[in-house]
Amino acid sequence: MKKRVNNLRILAAAGLIVLALCSVALFFFSAPLGIAAGALCIALAVFAVVLSYRYRRVLKKLLKNWVNALDPQRMEMICAFPMPCVAVTADGDMLYANARFAKDVLDGGEVVGRNITQVFSGITLKDLAKKTTVEVECAAHKLTAYINRIPEETATYVVYFADNTTLKDIAAEYTASRPVAMMLCIDNLEEATTGMRESARVGISGQIEIILDEWIIGVGGIIRKIGAERFMAVVENRHLNAMAKDRFSVLDRVRSACAKDGLTITLSIGVGQGKTMQECESMAQQALEMALARGGDQAAIKTVNGFDFYGGRSKGVEKRTKVRTRVMANALCDLIRSSDRVFVMGHRLSDLDSLGSAVALTVAARQLGVEAYAVVNEQATMARELIGRYEAEGRMNVFLSPSGALGTITERSLLIVTDTHAESMLDSRELYEAAARVAIIDHHRKMINHIQNPALEYHQPSSSSACELVTELVQYMGNALIGRLEAEALLSGIMLDTRNFVLSTGVRTFEAAAYLRRLGADTVSVKRMFSDNLSLYQKKFDLVSKAEVYRNCAIVATQEDFSAYRAVAAQAADEMLAIRGIVGSFVICRAGDEVIVSARSFGECNVQLVMEAMGGGGHLTMAGTQLKETTVEQVRDQLCAALDAYYSNTNT
Repeated sequence: MKKRVNNLRILAAAGLIVLALCSVALFFFSAPLGIAAGALCIALAVFAVVLSYRYRRVLKKLLKNWVNALDPQRMEMICAFPMPCVAVTADGDMLYANARFAKDVLDGGEVVGRNITQVFSGITLKDLAKKTTVEVECAAHKLTAYINRIPEETATYVVYFADNTTLKDIAAEYTASRPVAMMLCIDNLEEATTGMRESARVGISGQIEIILDEWIIGVGGIIRKIGAERFMAVVENRHLNAMAKDRFSVLDRVRSACAKDGLTITLSIGVGQGKTMQECESMAQQALEMALARGGDQAAIKTVNGFDFYGGRSKGVEKRTKVRTRVMANALCDLIRSSDRVFVMGHRLSDLDSLGSAVALTVAARQLGVEAYAVVNEQATMARELIGRYEAEGRMNVFLSPSGALGTITERSLLIVTDTHAESMLDSRELYEAAARVAIIDHHRKMINHIQNPALEYHQPSSSSACELVTELVQYMGNALIGRLEAEALLSGIMLDTRNFVLSTGVRTFEAAAYLRRLGADTVSVKRMFSDNLSLYQKKFDLVSKAEVYRNCAIVATQEDFSAYRAVAAQAADEMLAIRGIVGSFVICRAGDEVIVSARSFGECNVQLVMEAMGGGGHLTMAGTQLKETTVEQVRDQLCAALDAYYSNTNT
């Protein structure tokens, strides 16, 4: 350090001499320039003297602290200590270090006058004061720092270092080389190749297998075919990180390769990271089931901390076969007949899809000879028109409040949950917790906080609505189980979620609607369920008039409380999709102590992924979330950030 300071002094003196000579030369050439240069030379000389004086004061203070903090005996102990160690002040300035520290840690560099926080990454002044052990790095060294304060009456520390570079490199290599199990499934090969010659089907299957082989073998993994459309692969953890960073681009490769032949074939991937290979395989299977339940065309990684999802931009693929529906209908009949009571409950703030499917199942269960009720909170529902129709018919005994259901539920009772599968979204969490057996019928893409271990789960993300699923079920549960009023309730739910048969419709959607029409459902009567009074109609278009465009999405943020008419916010989101160039719409408003977001799209923007990033969920074209302890402005900023992240991931 002393040598460096002397060299600096020599350079400064030489510079001043050169500047003085230049000033003299300039004076003979031009007196004003010479005087100016001389003045600059004098100013620099004064600055150098002041700087040298201040440096000497700082050095004296440092040496004083050194002398006060470290007596000769302690300095001798530090010098003889077999581990690298250094004495530092409370400000992090290094006072003294032994030879091993200078040689092994700093590779012969200077010690005195440097700050420990600048030398080591991973340590702060707060760590010095409060911690006893800190993991740090310095150049290529990975060390563990042990902090000891001495003596107690002064803020001086002695830090000892253990070089764990080799051990940490071995640990990192162990983690990176851990095997990871992957389950891969071609979502819809059979449906997409129906009617094709066997040779063409084998050719398409072989093309997909080549893509998967190249992808897995390219990273040193192994892959084996375990079924007609399923594969199992094992790769190292280091390559999984690269795959995740690449956002599993193989999903796009499979989709694009099949698109050349005019086919829409997608791939789903489940990844399991566990302690043992058996645990990895079990987690991979669970992750694949989660990916398929969310509509396919995505990768799901399951660890002990939960799930991570990649992809999921395509809509679910419709299964044309109804074999599973028939099996589920028979199983549901057995569950109903073995119960003393059946309670059918939807999600909070129930809509026509939720309540329509609930009343249809309630009436069907009664026709099977079991006491049944549709559980609904009449004070917080968006399907009051449907309840009003049953009231006009004198059939209000179909409905029961959550508190009334809690008073009559027994261990033999069955709770059927429709139009949701998330515990946090249930109309009555208490009723769910009191139920010994639960069945789920839902069409939304699966969320992480889903109901665990149901007695029956009929989950079909490719379906348009819960009412479509229930319509198919009641056809196999028996003849004439529902009447005209239930048929209209089911048709209203289908029309709501498909926006009058525009979105998320498939062959089975129209087949279900045709069946309901045969039961006497009147489309004009159903359409009247969606009519608004003049004030609500004006509120809806007042929201639309406040729309702003961000990333081709229409966003409305209002401070008005929509607790009494949440449906208006959803309808406004629907209306904004009619604006040319808009691919997604979002309405943000207050509802009591919550801020709610209603999201809609035609499928070009996956609003489910956007809402999941904000703690919500839903479907490809219809989603939402409810947030507490926040403001409308904060939620709008959060939505814009979620849209930025979504489009960033979509474009990579």
